[in-house]
Amino acid sequence: MYKFKNILQEKGQESWRRYVFKEKHIKQLDRNAEMKVLVILTVLCLSVGYGNSCTCVGVPTNGCDSDYSILGTVIGVQPLGTPPNDERIYTVLVQRIYKTDRPLSFILQIRAYVEGSLCGLLLTPGRQYVISGYYRNSMMWTNACLYTRLFSQIPLNEKLNLDCYNRPRY
Repeated sequence: MYKFKNILQEKGQESWRRYVFKEKHIKQLDRNAEMKVLVILTVLCLSVGYGNSCTCVGVPTNGCDSDYSILGTVIGVQPLGTPPNDERIYTVLVQRIYKTDRPLSFILQIRAYVEGSLCGLLLTPGRQYVISGYYRNSMMWTNACLYTRLFSQIPLNEKLNLDCYNRPRY
């Protein structure tokens, strides 16, 4: 307040009005700058949130490091959720069990995310796959980082190495 009184005494009433106008204008500019910074930060935060990606460490040559590994035909698909977190529950008819640590029936339900950033994958009904995965909350899961392959596209040397029970131990 002392500053205002000095200006009023030195410059007169007109200078006082100009000074007050400039102060209000500067405050408005500060608010506009704050709003721009807030908008930029919001956009950056949202961009980073959708910048996640799937990173697989190592490429498995069989499902022996997984909780289960089977050969089966996808006989049904049930979509769940909405993008980007949508999932599929695949109903699979099991033809062969390569590895498991618990009893399995011959018709299984296996969950998988669809979105690539969640290491998702899509399986085609009617096609035969080797599917490897893990158990979470008593549900079977798989993803693109595990050994899940179309059986017809697996090279012969990998097909010979799929059975985790009859492998030589070194």
